[in-house]
Amino acid sequence: MAERNLLVVLLEDRFRPRLRQAIAERNDETARVHVVAPARVGPLEWFATDEDEARAAAAARVLEVERLLADEVEVESEVGDA
Repeated sequence: MAERNLLVVLLEDRFRPRLRQAIAERNDETARVHVVAPARVGPLEWFATDEDEARAAAAARVLEVERLLADEVEVESEVGDA
């Protein structure tokens, strides 16, 4: 049986509740899911190179999705750059 790799980029939180269903619909084989949540940095934070808060928020988002999917697929995650 072939393995399917899926990349999920979390750009907006409103799609998170439907993520499990969307992956299940596309998963007719064993799946590995890689989740990336880009840090959302505003212009002032970017200019001041103050990305710590944005990276922490992205880490929280990606961890939540990782926990959501852990029972169904193999999940790995990371925080993306701003």
